[in-house]
Amino acid sequence: RNEDPNNIIKSISNGYFSNRYKVIRDRKEAIKMGIDMLDANDILLVLGKGVEQTQEIQGKISPHSDTNTITEYLNEI
Repeated sequence: RNEDPNNIIKSISNGYFSNRYKVIRDRKEAIKMGIDMLDANDILLVLGKGVEQTQEIQGKISPHSDTNTITEYLNEI
């Protein structure tokens, strides 16, 4: 929760041996893009936050709900 997000991204992406991924730092935007990329019969896994209602990045707590993000976005499209 206090780590630099860029260091986390760098650590994760160092394990990939291709460039077939995209880094999206904003969780809400990443979820929306994941939904937009779905084809029929695809499954999108949104992991890491569970039913939490906030997101903490480097000590700053902001309101965020994966469930609400998904529901609201699906109602928009």
